[in-house]
Amino acid sequence: MGISTVNQLIQRAKSMNEYNNSGVANDSVWIDFFNIALMSMVNDLKIEAETAITHSKTTKEQDLPTGFFSVLYVLDQDGEEVEPYYLDTFSIDSHPSLSAGYLIKNKGSKTVIEFRNLAEQTYTLAYIRYPEKLAASSQVPEVPTIGETALCYKAIGLALENNNQPGAQDFEDRYNLEVMKIQKAAWVRGG
Repeated sequence: MGISTVNQLIQRAKSMNEYNNSGVANDSVWIDFFNIALMSMVNDLKIEAETAITHSKTTKEQDLPTGFFSVLYVLDQDGEEVEPYYLDTFSIDSHPSLSAGYLIKNKGSKTVIEFRNLAEQTYTLAYIRYPEKLAASSQVPEVPTIGETALCYKAIGLALENNNQPGAQDFEDRYNLEVMKIQKAAWVRGG
């Protein structure tokens, strides 16, 4: 995990911005841009979490945790992996293995999981989650140290783009190079 606070990253971004902080009226705008950057990095950060979900026949759908992004796997009580339920044109009668499993549904303001034809028990859901949203200058963003510069570049690029200033693409390119460093570091770690 990184070591710099939001305030330290704001100061770093201000010193990197050769376009004179165009489009960044105050520190709360920097925080907004850092949050946008964090959302765009979710696939690269791969922050994993786990939760237990108790399935009963009386509950059709259950809310997934706040910050849920994507499923890594679902395990039953015996540690066996549960397959997703596929909605397709195949007949359930001719493909009985497709008749049981879990289904993830986006319901607009929330995401839910539905278990179909599975035993009543507690299942373990391992998932990728979004980084914690930044709100205070004393927070440390959920990025590896190597990813801190990426936040700064993305924020500067967004500021320039929002104000139709030159240089936005240059900072987007710098951001993409920093994201590749995060990906490479994760690959070396085996993540």
